[in-house]
Amino acid sequence: MSLKLTDLYYQDISLIECNNQSMFNKLFKLVHYGLVNALSDSKSNIGITFPEYDMEHHTLGNVIRLIGSKPNLIIFSAFKSLTLLGDYITISDIVGVPDTTTFVRFKRIPEVNNSKLRRLASKKAVRENISYTDAIIQYKKALKFIKSPFITLPSDSTKQYFKLFIDKEFVDEYVDDGFSAYGLSSVSSLPWF
Repeated sequence: MSLKLTDLYYQDISLIECNNQSMFNKLFKLVHYGLVNALSDSKSNIGITFPEYDMEHHTLGNVIRLIGSKPNLIIFSAFKSLTLLGDYITISDIVGVPDTTTFVRFKRIPEVNNSKLRRLASKKAVRENISYTDAIIQYKKALKFIKSPFITLPSDSTKQYFKLFIDKEFVDEYVDDGFSAYGLSSVSSLPWF
């Protein structure tokens, strides 16, 4: 169900101890689990913004803002795992989104590990008729420019840690097409305030 802008509410979850990346990673992991619990048809009806996102300093800040319908935010709030961090976070009331004409999209940028780099380079070498070594060099140059902030999370399936790179992009309009279990989307956008 697509929501109108006037039907949106938000709730901020803030770290009390500023600039603690390890604690922010734990907080985001718990928010992710809450979003997984609230999934509907493999999409989340709750999106996330990071009001303190700072590309220059490569940080997401200390605040996670959940945006969705009031009933969905209430369902999310019923997920009690955030109480595990009760001494380290504050959770705001659920409040209506203010009027705004600025919209933003937070989306995941896929991490490229060595095995994926080798696969991509092999395909690029064939596709562009260049040597495998040249393809590796081109990809490594491109990857040096990924400077987006990230969160380090454990994979539930492999138990290995991975970096969830998050990019912020301003867009012209509000689009509601659902969100991933991380509250991110390459299509949907949210009000920026």
